[in-house]
Amino acid sequence: MNTPWDKAKKLKWVGGLDLNQAKVDPGARYFVAMLHQLGFQTWFSCEGHPNGFYIVFTGPYRKALRLANAGYFSVEIEGASRWSLRFNRKVTNRERISCLRWASQSWEDNWGKLKPTKRQRRSHA
Repeated sequence: MNTPWDKAKKLKWVGGLDLNQAKVDPGARYFVAMLHQLGFQTWFSCEGHPNGFYIVFTGPYRKALRLANAGYFSVEIEGASRWSLRFNRKVTNRERISCLRWASQSWEDNWGKLKPTKRQRRSHA
């Protein structure tokens, strides 16, 4: 596959992007990087184990609502200007991956392509 989600999984990360983690799971990389590109700050992320895919981030209320309106994820209040993006549906791993691929395409349709930063670069492997 050649979706934005698949391409981002191949990014090599130079240091951590989440404030409380040194490493971002490959399955969360696209959405963490796009959140940063959109002006959000991420705190934690997980690609789907054991309680489902999630990313905790901070940012303005109206921008968080735009993420919810793009579909595929629920956006939940975690605290003052702190949100979580969650995909908690009980699905097979194959179905979850398909949904993350579709969601990445929806995000590109809404906000444009991911532009890797100095902290992210394409893997040559």
